[in-house]
Amino acid sequence: MVLIIPMTSYALICPYKIGQSENDNRGRMVRLKSAVRSLRLGFVEIKSKWIETGENESISIYIDYSLLVPNITETDALRLGKQFGQVIFMETIYEWNINLV
Repeated sequence: MVLIIPMTSYALICPYKIGQSENDNRGRMVRLKSAVRSLRLGFVEIKSKWIETGENESISIYIDYSLLVPNITETDALRLGKQFGQVIFMETIYEWNINLV
């Protein structure tokens, strides 16, 4: 199935924080979703996994969740980013095809 999202801008907002408990991070995600809905915007939840190599070649694997928020203003994206953590804001995207598996 392919989801086509027409948008002029989007933000990826990640409320997950390293060092916080899973319950705390889930709570932050619930609050972020509520904040996005209060802006009358939709979102797509994205699961990401990244690997960090530390000293002595130790490897840490992190899994976190972000929200892709289409058609959000830069002001709102930055406000939510400050409130919840990391944010990436992009403009002038006309159509994005997302393959759902």
